[in-house]
Amino acid sequence: MRIGIYTHKLEWPPLEIWSVNAYSVAKTLNELGEQPMVIYSIREGIDPINNLSKMGIESIYFKHSLFEKFDAIYASSPPRPFLYHAFMLSALLKKPLFFHLFSITLGPLGNPLLRLMFQKFISKRVILFSVSESHMEFLNKKGISSRILPPCISDFSNDDAVVPCERTPSILFIGSSGDKYRGIIELLKAFSLLLEAGFRVKMTYINKYNQYDDEVLQLAIKLNVRRLIDFTGCVENIKNYYQRSSVYALPLRGPHPAVYPFTILEAMKYRCPIVASKVPFLTDLLPEDCLVKPFDVENLAKKLQRAIYDPNYPRPTLPPQFNNHTVCKKLMEHIYTSE
Repeated sequence: MRIGIYTHKLEWPPLEIWSVNAYSVAKTLNELGEQPMVIYSIREGIDPINNLSKMGIESIYFKHSLFEKFDAIYASSPPRPFLYHAFMLSALLKKPLFFHLFSITLGPLGNPLLRLMFQKFISKRVILFSVSESHMEFLNKKGISSRILPPCISDFSNDDAVVPCERTPSILFIGSSGDKYRGIIELLKAFSLLLEAGFRVKMTYINKYNQYDDEVLQLAIKLNVRRLIDFTGCVENIKNYYQRSSVYALPLRGPHPAVYPFTILEAMKYRCPIVASKVPFLTDLLPEDCLVKPFDVENLAKKLQRAIYDPNYPRPTLPPQFNNHTVCKKLMEHIYTSE
C-alpha cells in the first residue's frame, strides 16, 4: 500500500519530534513491505533528501505529491501553519487522513472558532491519533474524539561514532524552548545540593536550538555550578549521551497533556536510569522508585544520588507497545479497516 507521510519540514539531522516520528514510520513501513513516501513543505539542514534516500526513504515536495497515487495520508503532527496542508492533501486526493497529534498542533484548539472547524472537519474526514490516555482525555474535554497510537522513535545517528564513557558521574538533561516547564530550575538546585554534599558529579545540558534562558544561566552562576555543566547544542549521536550518562533527569513542573516527553522513551530504549516527576503518563511508564513530586528539590537530589550510585536502582525498559513495528502494524490496521 502506498502511504503518503506528511511532515512539514524535511530536515537533517531530524531535530523536531514530528520529523523523528515521520522518518521512523517511513523506515518501519518499508521494513513491513509497505510503500511509504515522506511529503514535505520546506527543506532544511544537510542534504536531507540524500540522507533519507540512503535509508531507503523516498521523499517528495508537497505540491508534487498532489499528482501521486496514495492509498492513504498520514500526518506526523505538523505545526499550525502547515496543518492545513495535510487537510488539503486529504481533500484533493480524496483519501482518508490519519492525523497523529503531538504537542504543538494543539494550538488551533485554543480558538473556539478554529476548534469548531477542526471538530467538523475531523468528524467527516480525519481519524485522529492521540499519544496517551491523558492526551486523549484532554481532547475529549474539547469535544474531539481520538484513538491512542504511540509515536515511533528511532536513532538516525551514526552508530560507528563512539563517545567514551564518562569517568565522573553525570546527569543528563535535554531541553528545548520549554526548559523551565521541564524543571531545569529545580534540577540546577538539586545538582547544587549534590555538590554541597561532597558528591563529584557533572551535568550535560542539551538544547537542540542552542538557546539557553538567561535566568537559567544566571542561576547556574549564582549556585556556583556553571563550570560543571556542559551546555551542548544540537548533537548528532544522542544515543551515546544516554549510554554514557549516569541518569537522565526530567523533573517536570506538573502535568501537561499537550507536552509529550519523547526523551523518556529514548532513555528507556537505551537503558539509561531515569529520575522524573510523578505526573500522568510518566506514572504509567516508570516505577515509583524513579519518580519524585514536582518542585521537591531535596527529594530530587536524593533520587539523583540513588540513581547514580545505587547499582540496584531500576532501569526500566521500553514497553512493547512502543516498539516501532508494533506501532506501525497498528497504524496499518486502522488504515485497512477504514477502507
